[in-house]
Amino acid sequence: MPAPESTPSDLRPRRSPEQRSRRARTRRTTVAVIGAASVLAVAAVVGTVVVNGSGSDAPAAAADTKDWSEVAPTAGATEAPALLPDGDTRALGQEVATTVGLDETATFPGSIQARIVSVTPTSTDGGRVGELSGDAVDVRLELVNVTGETVAVDSVAVNVFYGADRTPATPADSDTVIRGSLEPGASATGDYVFSVPAASADAISVVVARDAGSPVVVFQ
Repeated sequence: MPAPESTPSDLRPRRSPEQRSRRARTRRTTVAVIGAASVLAVAAVVGTVVVNGSGSDAPAAAADTKDWSEVAPTAGATEAPALLPDGDTRALGQEVATTVGLDETATFPGSIQARIVSVTPTSTDGGRVGELSGDAVDVRLELVNVTGETVAVDSVAVNVFYGADRTPATPADSDTVIRGSLEPGASATGDYVFSVPAASADAISVVVARDAGSPVVVFQ
């Protein structure tokens, strides 16, 4: 069967001017709708990028510090710890050479003398990670070489506990701790700062070790 012949353009039905105007308006409306949808899609993508941001522009995390106002006081925090007998190894994990008052002098056998010059209330600013900010005590320690030989004091360690349960106090940075060595008869003084609640400042014990593993002297 022969294919139908195409209709010459001059024989196709002609649209009236009114029909052509409606068709043009329809096309313009379609283009406008598509354009608006594209703009919304782009805005959504941009918004997502802005919200998510770049990791390099995010502010650094704040230091992990705490304030004493956030730390609940423990029971017995204001009660002085019980005196430790000479030779005790359970309470501190090290042998106790002797326990003396905060205003007394203790002597490490065949070595040096230690004395607490003062315990002064102070405060810390929590400048390092894990360090508490707020109330603290400054323990001033004096060491005297009572031997006839030079004695190194770099390894002398100081710790503070407070309350009946001997809660370990968090040490703070200090540039004035005792370092170096002592000639015969010489002395040195250093400051050791620890975070201690103000209510517990009168219930502390100061533990001084001549070196790692040696018996300790307890001041309280």
